[in-house]
Order: sequence, then structure tokens, then C-alpha cells
Amino acid sequence: MKQGDPHYFVAVKIDENTKKFLNKIQENIKTKSLPFKVWIHEQDFHITLQFLGATSQDKITELSETLMSMEELPAFTTTIGHLKTFGKSVQPRVLWVDVERTQAVRQLHQLVTDKCKELGLPTDTRSYQPHITLAKKWHDKNLHFDQTILEDYQERKMDITEVAIYKINLNSKIKYEPIAVFRLASN
Repeated sequence: MKQGDPHYFVAVKIDENTKKFLNKIQENIKTKSLPFKVWIHEQDFHITLQFLGATSQDKITELSETLMSMEELPAFTTTIGHLKTFGKSVQPRVLWVDVERTQAVRQLHQLVTDKCKELGLPTDTRSYQPHITLAKKWHDKNLHFDQTILEDYQERKMDITEVAIYKINLNSKIKYEPIAVFRLASN
């Protein structure tokens, strides 16, 4: 890894119908004039499995070859929908949609983590909380977040069928570019 290497992460790809569902939630929340600096683009919704940071192309190629084994894993369904936050409750850092921590979700995360470790890639050591970020970077210290906003959203089933390695393009409107996609086995 050298300075200037692009940043990458491994994540569950989200299907178009679920992206539209999430975008409706996001658009509804935007009407409440919350001072988040960044609202995630609909095409950038994902469920992070491992953030890699700056990584060389050689390591990404190795990881891509290693993750091909995931295509033997069965696709599965999980539940999403509850709104939550990271950070201070009055001025949250991140607004996100909860992803049910099923055994299949935990196994997928653990498999990606193990493959990254085998290649000497950095892994997050914090407790894994699967989620889909809607907004981040609260930027008004005088305004407080209304917790009742978190109460009005319904759950929905979501099929987990693909995992991808994403490249981060900070200067693009759509920031996350899938560079390798792994389709889980059909049930």
C-alpha cells in the first residue's frame, strides 16, 4: 500500500426495489430540515461488511480472487427498517436503517473478515452493527435531533443476493463504485 492508493470496502449490494424504499424514507426525513451535511445517494446505499481503507490494486485483486468462494454461499433474506443513530442522541453523527443481525448476516461478515485477515488487510475490531447509512455529519450545534423521527418507519424484508468490493470516488456524485461483484447461490 502506498500513499494515494484508492480506498475500498466490502459490502452487501442492495437491490433496486430496496433502494427505492430507502430513498422514500430518506426523502421523508429530509422534509424535516435536519442539518446533516451529507445525504447518501440512493445508488450508494449498501451494508458494509469490512472497510479496507487505502489498499493497493494487487491486494484488491487477491481479495477478489479469495472472495469468489462466497458464490457458494446461499442467498438469504433479512429484515430492515428501524431508524437509529450513531453518536450523541441530540446531534447524531450518522442516521441509519437497522439490518437484522441474523446468523446469515453474521456469518457473511465473519467470512469477509477472515478472508481480509488472511491477506493481511486491516479489519474493524468493533462489534459489528449491520446498517444502511442514510445521512451523516450533523453540522448545527444549536439544533437538537428530534428522537420521535425514529419512530415512524416500517420493517421490510430484503434479499441478500450479492456482495461487492467497492472503490470510493470522493469527487463523484455517486461515490461508491462496485469493482468486483459476487453473486450468492440461488436457494
